[in-house]
Amino acid sequence: MAQKQYSFDFVLNAVLNGGFSGTFTKAQQEFIRLGTEIKNLQAIQRDVKAYEKQAAAVQNTSQKLENLKRQYELVNKQIGETTGSTTALEREKLKLELNPKKCFIEPISRGIDFCQYRVFPDHIKLKKATALRMKRNLKRIQHLYATGEITLERAQKTVSSYMGLLSHCDSYQLKRAIFGEYSESEWVEGWFYLQRDSALIEAKKNEAGE
Repeated sequence: MAQKQYSFDFVLNAVLNGGFSGTFTKAQQEFIRLGTEIKNLQAIQRDVKAYEKQAAAVQNTSQKLENLKRQYELVNKQIGETTGSTTALEREKLKLELNPKKCFIEPISRGIDFCQYRVFPDHIKLKKATALRMKRNLKRIQHLYATGEITLERAQKTVSSYMGLLSHCDSYQLKRAIFGEYSESEWVEGWFYLQRDSALIEAKKNEAGE
């Protein structure tokens, strides 16, 4: 219907203006103008669609953020509710209770006992009780080897075990005092060495014979 009306207006305008040439030129100009407006409207439509997508993405992100906030508040509330009952839970369900004699607060400069060591902020030392026990055991091994009661292999296993223990801490002076230090610059004899004592071995045999 609109196309027929446009065709009729075109013919009528041509008759009134005395020819089709001028009317056709005006129609072409009008067609170009309409085409330009259509392109502009399409561009505006694309911009509107892009804005709608961005608005939808922003809304989706806002919803996710709100959900995370609610979850955070819920977890925070649960933590607050369970904090006070942690000790009771340890005692009743887990059967755990801290030893009051072994739990105390003191300056970190005094060190912390861990396994056979005393751990300080800047170094690690062997515990005094462990060091004394090691010395006594080494003297016993030294005597047993001297009297022929143990083999060299058995004695070396004990020595290797203690050397491994000392390798995990700052024990230079202790190792130097026990095993000595033999280098081009220093020659320090330690008190520990492995040597057979023929007199003790002979006395041991005589005692066994009697």
